[in-house]
Amino acid sequence: MNNDISMSSSSNEDKDRSAELAEGSDTGILSRHIYDDAFLSACSWAKRLLIPLINEVFGTDISEDAKITMAPNEQYSHKKDAKGRERLIKRITDALIRVDGSTYHFEAESKNDGRILMRIAEYDTLIAHNDGFYEGNTFVMRLPSTAVIFLRKHLNLPAFGTVRYETDGNFVEQTVPFIMVSKYSLEYIDERHLYILLPFYLMRYEHALKHDTVSKHVLIENEAARVYDILTKAYEDKQITRKEYEHILTLCNDVVQAISDKSTIKERLVDAMGTGVLKTMEERGYDKGYDKGKDDGMIAGKENGLKAMVDTLKNIFPDFDTVYEHIVANKTYSNLTKEDVRKYYL
Repeated sequence: MNNDISMSSSSNEDKDRSAELAEGSDTGILSRHIYDDAFLSACSWAKRLLIPLINEVFGTDISEDAKITMAPNEQYSHKKDAKGRERLIKRITDALIRVDGSTYHFEAESKNDGRILMRIAEYDTLIAHNDGFYEGNTFVMRLPSTAVIFLRKHLNLPAFGTVRYETDGNFVEQTVPFIMVSKYSLEYIDERHLYILLPFYLMRYEHALKHDTVSKHVLIENEAARVYDILTKAYEDKQITRKEYEHILTLCNDVVQAISDKSTIKERLVDAMGTGVLKTMEERGYDKGYDKGKDDGMIAGKENGLKAMVDTLKNIFPDFDTVYEHIVANKTYSNLTKEDVRKYYL
């Protein structure tokens, strides 16, 4: 996701958001956002479950109890437009994680548009630049360890992609693993504790759901029940917390409803995915707590974005008042007082 933010107007951000929504997708704009948002939500609400994914993808051995921090996913750079005005360029990554002194970056894709490596190069150089530091006369930019999670099945998808950064006579290559959820069996997901992938497991049957073949539908129902059983057993065995269990189960339900929207077995699939459990959560007031949590998460996200924006503007403009003027020119932060912004400036 990306936006250009004018220093004098926020209208460009709205236009860019509209253009992004108009891109289209394999199953339409709504479904694309359901799947992408499900991954983002899983990262926000069950971030501890990212550690087994990091270990799986990058061959690390990080303890599942290690402290994990979700870094701000808004990255900013600046440039001048044709009229010489300074503009902030905002790029939004899916998941940026810091754990054990290292930075990991995941992008989730529900389609393969052939441009992901170009976006990775842009995102990662921004991340490296914003995290950069001086060692004497050397400015060090350290790229994160990055991987792409393909939520749908894609034929002939390679195991990785490569981004090459060239200078005169030299080059550095960044290897980007491509992870396709459909290659993982339920047994392997359970064995490796890759529970964060469970909401997307049934997407491998998306095509089959469009055909009224009884044998295929029975198979898919059984698979939905197995997803529920594995997640429930993980909770009962204390592999995941109650909060993680409830949230991943909710996301499983959201995704299965999206992929089976026009299927004759939609209701049976939803039931197999543990609708009764979700209903009990609602009766306990879970929905109310979930909505509050989403609101709290949005507030935290805005604060992270504000901090990143202030840090970037401090390197462009020499005084606080100018930084503040450009912050409130963005409609997201237009109601902030100087004191609201100053605490991120110091």
